[in-house]
Amino acid sequence: MDYKCSNFAKIIKIKIDMTILKKERVQMLKYLTSLIQNNNREWFQEHKEDYNLMRTNLEQLVIMLGEGLAQIKPSFKFTKSGDYTFRIYRDVRFSKDKSPYKNHIGIYLINGGRKSPMAGYYVHIQPGESFVAGGLFRPDSKILRAVRDEIYYNHKDFGEIVLHKEFQSFFGKLWDEDKLKRVPRDFPKDSPAGEWLKFKSYIAMRSLTDADFLGDKFIETTLDTFRKIKPMNDFLNNAIALSQEDNYDK
Repeated sequence: MDYKCSNFAKIIKIKIDMTILKKERVQMLKYLTSLIQNNNREWFQEHKEDYNLMRTNLEQLVIMLGEGLAQIKPSFKFTKSGDYTFRIYRDVRFSKDKSPYKNHIGIYLINGGRKSPMAGYYVHIQPGESFVAGGLFRPDSKILRAVRDEIYYNHKDFGEIVLHKEFQSFFGKLWDEDKLKRVPRDFPKDSPAGEWLKFKSYIAMRSLTDADFLGDKFIETTLDTFRKIKPMNDFLNNAIALSQEDNYDK
């Protein structure tokens, strides 16, 4: 398992222009900042051209990241940008916050796109709160059980990934905001994998400042983050594939 790379750009076959899409990223962040301050339908309609430009810029960014991921993960087959991005419209039916639009945009790269049940690679763009992440976010009960079973029986292999010093120094601990207080009842309480079995999501995350997102090395460092996440995603996706008749991510 190789986490070390002194110059990641050299091992990626696509050309990484350090300033590529910089003005596009500036526009995206500027638009989102304005949307947060004016989260209403009237403003949104008045600035629909700005929104459409933001979507165009987002599509270019998705293509660039998709090309890079395909070099890291050859089985990834890019389709079209829209498959990997999320709607900006919020579902407010059961929310006290009736703001009609999200204050962020997201990119989820994996075969099958944003609707895939597989562990993927995520970029969250939000003024002051951007991040790059990967893994599984609140999968359904069948997939969660398959992942927990795999971790239970192969906890040493999982530990070699998420406890690796390079992984730990880069990501820290796994995201644990929805972690259970107790080991699930289907597993022994004293299992060596007990703490990992409490997770309902398996996410590694790296925060980004606005300067990081707008910086010359954003593309390069994001792809390097994907590379560091890949061993964990491979473990998770192997568990999912073994549990399903259809292998979404061979």
